[in-house]
Amino acid sequence: MIRLKKTVCTGGILALLVAPVQPARSSSQNLSAGIVGDCDGDGRVRINDIIAAVAIALRMSVLSVCPSADLNGDGVIDISELVTMVRNSLGRLPGTPTRTPAPTPRVDGSGTIEGAAEVALDNQDAIGIMEFGCIRNNACQGDRGRLGLALRRVSLSSMREDASSSGTTGSESCSQGGEIQEACIVSGSTSTLTIEYRDCREETVSGNLVLRRGTAIQTVSNRGFCVSREVSATEDTVVLQLRDFGLEEILDGEPVLIVGAELTDRFTPSGEIGCAGEAEGLQVVDGIFSVDCSAEADSIRCPRGETELSLLATQLSLERTSGGFPCERGVLANGSLGIEDGIDDVGYVEEFDGFLLTEAEDDDNVRRYTHTGLVIVDCLGPLDYRTIIDMPATQSGAILVPENAICPSGGVLEVTRPAFFDGAGVGADTSGQGTVQPTGLFQSLLRGLRGPVYQVLRNVDTAVDFGSDAVQVTTLVGAADGSVAACENIAGATSDPQAVVAAEVGKSFPLTRVFKSGLIPFDSLPCFNRNARAGDGRVCLGPECNPGDCTCPPGEECREFSLQQGAPIVEATEGIPAAELVSSLPELNDPCSGFRERSTYRFGNTGPTTEIRQCSALPPAPVGDGFRLENGSSVIFAYDTPLASLFNAGAGGFPVDLDRQNLLRCDGPNSVLHIGRAALDSVPAPLIQFSMGGGVLFDFDADGIADRTVPSCRDLSALSQCKRNDLSRNH
Repeated sequence: MIRLKKTVCTGGILALLVAPVQPARSSSQNLSAGIVGDCDGDGRVRINDIIAAVAIALRMSVLSVCPSADLNGDGVIDISELVTMVRNSLGRLPGTPTRTPAPTPRVDGSGTIEGAAEVALDNQDAIGIMEFGCIRNNACQGDRGRLGLALRRVSLSSMREDASSSGTTGSESCSQGGEIQEACIVSGSTSTLTIEYRDCREETVSGNLVLRRGTAIQTVSNRGFCVSREVSATEDTVVLQLRDFGLEEILDGEPVLIVGAELTDRFTPSGEIGCAGEAEGLQVVDGIFSVDCSAEADSIRCPRGETELSLLATQLSLERTSGGFPCERGVLANGSLGIEDGIDDVGYVEEFDGFLLTEAEDDDNVRRYTHTGLVIVDCLGPLDYRTIIDMPATQSGAILVPENAICPSGGVLEVTRPAFFDGAGVGADTSGQGTVQPTGLFQSLLRGLRGPVYQVLRNVDTAVDFGSDAVQVTTLVGAADGSVAACENIAGATSDPQAVVAAEVGKSFPLTRVFKSGLIPFDSLPCFNRNARAGDGRVCLGPECNPGDCTCPPGEECREFSLQQGAPIVEATEGIPAAELVSSLPELNDPCSGFRERSTYRFGNTGPTTEIRQCSALPPAPVGDGFRLENGSSVIFAYDTPLASLFNAGAGGFPVDLDRQNLLRCDGPNSVLHIGRAALDSVPAPLIQFSMGGGVLFDFDADGIADRTVPSCRDLSALSQCKRNDLSRNH
């Protein structure tokens, strides 16, 4: 068991691994009769059982696949139960814990973006230190900061080859006490080296005392390894197992590094040596690893100058590459990783899905990181990262971390929430065909601090359209992945008026989460307070809106609206019929021919009308379709969407003449004039900017103005809602 250097709570996952276990109490499931995590009832917890439980914890599978993993019977699997399974798989847990964890609260709104910043920094630290394999490549033994330095082997001169030539054994005294024992066995085409550290005490180059305990087992796909002790970095597959492994580095009587591990690390080379001088290939890690360090440590480069991380990897694959100038190291991550940050006292489980982290170092020892790809965090949900490299304000192109710095000093991250609604995937297509000009029908998209998006439609006196009295809105839709496109067309010799907005099939925002105002008799620019209504926001229209907080004083000429005040869009209200989802539009003629099989909302149970002859009648629902927005009036739709999403929405319709006074001599009632109108806008994804002083700025609507500033990255608090109070702690 390794010592913990602090008197504050630190044990986390590692504490669960080594702490004594209390006898299990009875439960409604009588789990004590079996083994926690034995999904298939074969009497053991295997890696496939752990993978199944992680899928359940991430809500990618159902509890019935492995009910034995739910040891407290609360219907969910949390990180403490996953840790228990890992301990069972290692044969270290004779019973079951007695904890009854509370359900994990979910972070939403601006907290999602703050949490995403914390996760990004944790991933830089976690992935950066999960390099156990320098033992497989002598070339990296001189690189300070690789854990391979902690796995010193017995010198070849002290080894002796056994009589059968099937391996070697040997031992060596450590310079400050204790010893290392080795045995290397050849079997078939592989060699297995077992290194046992028996309270081995040595000094670093700076004079720090290093104490090693435990066992490292290295299997190499090379039968000559036991004699040569050479590993081909481009050809040999190496499996490293750390069993009860602990390392402690001490300076002036105080620990500056504590490492503990119980894991398996498999590295399969790709056959190439990258620009970093290291083998490229695939690393797969399973097990538990804990690092508690400060900047004074010699044996490892301590991330951010001070780190206290416990990591639980489950089939975590890290594809390592390097290239470019200056040399950039890349890690493509897939699989599951549980993280406990002891400094911030938070814990969570994340699933990587093609997430790429790159790292480069300049001449000033400043590390440059980029984040690209999808991470699914149990208490935040899916987060899609992109490092902004084309913003003149930063001129860094990466997240900058000076040597031993606590926080980054530059860089910008964009974070979006992928759209998983109605089984849709991730994607965007805003390439509408035709010409999109919101003249007459104006649209504004406004986002509240918690995330809701308000679509404000204003008919600003469309009488300029040859005498129209209203715009009849026939299509309207929003999407949380930016997939809405729009098209409008004017009547010509060979074409009719057209107006359409539509999303890719399956990606329209769910109607059950869309709300609407009534028709509002004002068309002024909207006043918007994004902080009002607990972050839902408030819109005010009219000449008497209070510009300070966007309220409408009683009896004044204005109207205010927020999400909580809205009526469901699926219900009919005065002047606006109930909306329905049309899952597939018919083919339109050119120039709006690219909308076949797209989806949109319609108002009423017919239509929607997207193409119509000039001067034809277009009555509103229930006789026809759509709703009328008369000149000088407005309407607001509210989408209850999370903050971390790229959102776009649009509306399309046709100017109509109601009084038979128009310049086109259309003499029928409800006559469509010569043009279609379509409006389309987007709300950008939020941005996270790291500043020179170590602070973090959050721009929730990507308008270039910071909406929230945190003085230091250590002051981020969103993930405190992901705190794992159920984990036992050492004090």
